[in-house]
Amino acid sequence: MMSTPRPHVRQTLHLSIDPSPYEPPPMSLSPPSSNSPPSSLMSSTTASSSTADSSTMPTATFPIIYSVLCLHDFDSDDPDHLPFSKNEILEIVKQEESGWWAAMRKGFTRVGWIPRAYVQPLSEEMADKLWNVREELRAYEYSAEQLYNTAPIATSVQIYDPPRRQPSRKQSTDVASDLWRIANKRAREDQERILSEDRALPASPSMLAAINKPTPPTPREERHRSNSSPSHRSGSSRDKRDANNVTSPKVSVDKIKQLTGSEDAVDWVIARQNSLMPWYLRPQYADQLRLDKDGNIRMATLPALVERLATPQNTKALASEESFRDAFLMTFRTFTTADTLFEMLVDRFRMNPPDDLTADSQFNEWKEKKLQPTRNRVLTVFTVWLEDHRLLEEEPHIAQRLTDFLRLITPPSQLAGVANLIIEKIQSLTFSPPQIFSPGTPKRKDKNWAEVELAKQDPANIAEQLCLLEFKLYSRISPQECLRSAKTKAHGDIANLTAFCATYDRLSAWVKMSILTSDMLSKRASTVDFWIKVAEKCKQLNNHASMSALINGLMSTVIQRLHLTWAHSHRKQTLEALVRFNEPTGGFHAYRTLLQATEGPCVPFIGMYLTDISHIHEQYSDETITTAISTHSSSSSSSLISSSFINPTPSNGSSKEPFICFQKRQRWYELISFMLKFQKRPYNIAESETTQIFISNHLTHTTSKDTAWFWNKSQEVQHLEMENADIRRGLEEAGFLNS
Repeated sequence: MMSTPRPHVRQTLHLSIDPSPYEPPPMSLSPPSSNSPPSSLMSSTTASSSTADSSTMPTATFPIIYSVLCLHDFDSDDPDHLPFSKNEILEIVKQEESGWWAAMRKGFTRVGWIPRAYVQPLSEEMADKLWNVREELRAYEYSAEQLYNTAPIATSVQIYDPPRRQPSRKQSTDVASDLWRIANKRAREDQERILSEDRALPASPSMLAAINKPTPPTPREERHRSNSSPSHRSGSSRDKRDANNVTSPKVSVDKIKQLTGSEDAVDWVIARQNSLMPWYLRPQYADQLRLDKDGNIRMATLPALVERLATPQNTKALASEESFRDAFLMTFRTFTTADTLFEMLVDRFRMNPPDDLTADSQFNEWKEKKLQPTRNRVLTVFTVWLEDHRLLEEEPHIAQRLTDFLRLITPPSQLAGVANLIIEKIQSLTFSPPQIFSPGTPKRKDKNWAEVELAKQDPANIAEQLCLLEFKLYSRISPQECLRSAKTKAHGDIANLTAFCATYDRLSAWVKMSILTSDMLSKRASTVDFWIKVAEKCKQLNNHASMSALINGLMSTVIQRLHLTWAHSHRKQTLEALVRFNEPTGGFHAYRTLLQATEGPCVPFIGMYLTDISHIHEQYSDETITTAISTHSSSSSSSLISSSFINPTPSNGSSKEPFICFQKRQRWYELISFMLKFQKRPYNIAESETTQIFISNHLTHTTSKDTAWFWNKSQEVQHLEMENADIRRGLEEAGFLNS
């Protein structure tokens, strides 16, 4: 009978670690079982506790093999395991071929098993360096160091003088140059693999001798505590990805923002991502951009802003890029001139290839991925500037320069057709009459309301005609006038805005004058009720400007002091419901809420928005940064990355290029866009010529009265009311009147 060979049994590994007198004694781990890693650890306070079996490794203090950086979170309820968090640094004391490693924290005595797929071994030098880095940034610092060590030395960029000069082929045939390109390609692939957050981590090796033992999990596995091998999530098989598929900028920005909330860290991540691109495709002025934690531009130089404007970005952030483009075109006049912008855009369109391209493939890639997209984007910018941002109204001389430039784009250029369409658009806008938003229905013929006194007017008719009058003035306001209002007192530059705001004051004055000039108490009370009806109708028509002006007049001191008049009013409760929209509490919170919910035709009250524009101008300021790195960068961020890496390709910008606070311009754009968004939604109300004359005459008449007149007239009416009240009271006491 053949004897069965006795299987080899792995003995328990004993680790003797001298505990700190301030730490509890190490926990003794149980021998291996079917639900444990391939071997177990046992620590003992004395060497005498070890077994005497010759096959058992004698108790000894095991040296630290090396340190590892934790790349993912690992949590386990198994007491033999050592849970850890991403970015921690652990010390490895034993390695198993199964993929389970024994590790401990620095300064602690507990030893536990960790999955090898979750960690990255470190050299002594790297471990020492990472210990001095903030824990939440260690993984990014490690990736950055790996990238820095493998990246080729960037060559300086120079511009070709001849625009169509082909790159030299001499170097492309040189053996050393070919080897350099191959090495450069492999280095970029390694960089992308290192920086990609979704890289495939190595699976643990299987062991024939431990077929029933669980293998350590990888970050994308669900490890089940059973005798079976680990199973993957249903339907979560990893798609194979191209080695050149770099993590999208938006994902990386979101991750670094969640980790640190630091604007400097976002700048650092964007710089890392730019470095993954071939040097001839990288942004030239990326070092002159400062981003906020959401990845939006906070500050930048003019060349950097124009480069961003003329460079296509990630299609996933299309809405953000359109917002940036519109914000730039609305506000660029606050930091440069139209002529300068035009010339910079033309230069971007005509840019020459870098002088250091070494192969036809590089030139073709540059032409396909940078030149053509940039040219397309420049023409798009010109189109949007022309159609949506008042190029002809604000800078009519640019139209001729733009036409001359577009006529130079001729076949066989693929953009010749686009250029012709823009020229046709310029001609149609130049010779077409200005667009005026008129009422949707023709003027109506009614009785001569111009000769009818106010008390006999129809409140609804007055409210409707006020809508047409106010909307006509509102639709003429330009964004540039709103921007100028923040820092100018010259009303000649903001004539339309001044006219609209003046109507508010005149309408309020008309309300006060009509009440104060009424001789009889009953007539004054009727006039008050009339204006309350008009204000209520204006609210229904979304004419918030007139509504606010009417309420302002009714609630003025010169009217509120007429207590006897208000005692005879029948619509005080209606007014009280409207007054809350005029209260400045919470920055006009009630009115802002009303306007947010408003749809269709509307004339907004813009007083508090003009105040907001001024406050934004005071809150944010432009500054000049005289070094390549912003002076506000924190020491922790500067330790992570050097200026030479942020700007791997030398830019042509001066180190003293002024930085523009684009965050201020973005806030202005959002505010003004909301304030003027109703300009293209006219009222469908028939205009009454006689009523318009009636309103216009009374508004003009109010300009002849100053504040002193209103105060004196109010005192006169108040005294008259008090005298009449005393006379009435005396007659009632004498029995001549019923009380």
